[in-house]
Amino acid sequence: MATTIISRHRIFNRSAQDWDLRLLASHKLVFGAMVSLIASVNRCAVVSVNVPGDMARLQLLQLD
Repeated sequence: MATTIISRHRIFNRSAQDWDLRLLASHKLVFGAMVSLIASVNRCAVVSVNVPGDMARLQLLQLD
């Protein structure tokens, strides 16, 4: 079960200036996980990843 999700993955929609968490949630490393944005600053984001059957994790993402 993946508890560490991908970092340095492009999930930022520059035109909308918004995070597209669907891309992250659909990635096989976090398949079936519920991903929620907690905060974003500059080119980093903190997300909560809740994998069924495991505790929720906080993960820092950094854009390429």
